[in-house]
Amino acid sequence: MHSRPALARAIDAVQTLSDPVPRYSEVLDSCRAWMGSDGATFLVFEGRQPVCFESVGIDPKAQQAYVSHFGTRDFMLDPENPRASGTWLDSECMLEAEVRLKNEYYVDFMCRYRIRQVVALVISESAGVSAALSFQREAPIHDGHGTRAPGEVRKFANAVLGAMAQRQEAGRQWFEAIESGNADFNEATLLLTSKGDVLKRSTSTDAILEVAGCGLTIRNGRLMHRESKAGSALTHLLGQALVADRVPTSLAFSGRYGKVCKLQAAKANPKLGIGIEPLVVVRLRLGWGRARPPLEAVEVGLGLSRAEALVVRALIVGQRVEQFSKEHNLSIHTVRRQLASAMTKAHCHSQAELVAKTLLLS
Repeated sequence: MHSRPALARAIDAVQTLSDPVPRYSEVLDSCRAWMGSDGATFLVFEGRQPVCFESVGIDPKAQQAYVSHFGTRDFMLDPENPRASGTWLDSECMLEAEVRLKNEYYVDFMCRYRIRQVVALVISESAGVSAALSFQREAPIHDGHGTRAPGEVRKFANAVLGAMAQRQEAGRQWFEAIESGNADFNEATLLLTSKGDVLKRSTSTDAILEVAGCGLTIRNGRLMHRESKAGSALTHLLGQALVADRVPTSLAFSGRYGKVCKLQAAKANPKLGIGIEPLVVVRLRLGWGRARPPLEAVEVGLGLSRAEALVVRALIVGQRVEQFSKEHNLSIHTVRRQLASAMTKAHCHSQAELVAKTLLLS
């Protein structure tokens, strides 16, 4: 079959990858026809875990086995050494024949489901998430692209990468529009998977979590809580956001010195993701369990001077003595004396007790 008409149909089809919800079956069927393969798949991974598996010409049992078990053993994956977008991979070239015959993935998965060769185009590598368009053959051929001319292969790859770039740019603009709604530095926006993996986040996120001291943290690219029960509540929040279908769900974690970290989660616009896995947009806001008392209330309520009241108010918001002294052009010793005087006047034996007593003035 002459490949040019098939290439034109494939290129027309891959343009829909930039749509909010691509027509994967049409894309894969057209791409398979151009490549001359038995099957075609669109795969998205978080690390080594497959989270999206769209296919044509693949045994449904093979798909289930790949997602549940063999996907993490795929020797074509290397999340620790990601390949550049546009890279072509060929299973025939990645392992020698003798090595393949001893490889669990090749023997127990590929051979079992009559897949003897996989040729894949890496189309995205970012923030621990990767995606590939792959083609499967029952009978291997020496050149994974078959009779496709190098020019055709480049044209096809450029069309795929171009469509994905448009999708990612639309997602970036949408995220920036959402993030611009952050009222001040006390707010941040995050784009998460249902498991809490952070795909995008505001630059203020880390600072807010640090100041809040509520146990929330980003570790190994995932938003989590240090305490197991609170972590379960966070997982439930993300799950509910997807079920609620864009109706925001909320959760709050208590922090230090009366601060509260408030989370509002909602299902994300589909264009923000690479595959079909739904994502969650989380609005993070630093708040208070109760209103901070006015400066005058601190002065009168605790019998402090204006200078001492200012130090106490800074302490409430988590500001350190060093930060306060630099901001107000005072020596650290002066600020410490003012803080010590405030504790004496308020009859407090610790800074935590002083903060708690001050918050009661609200």
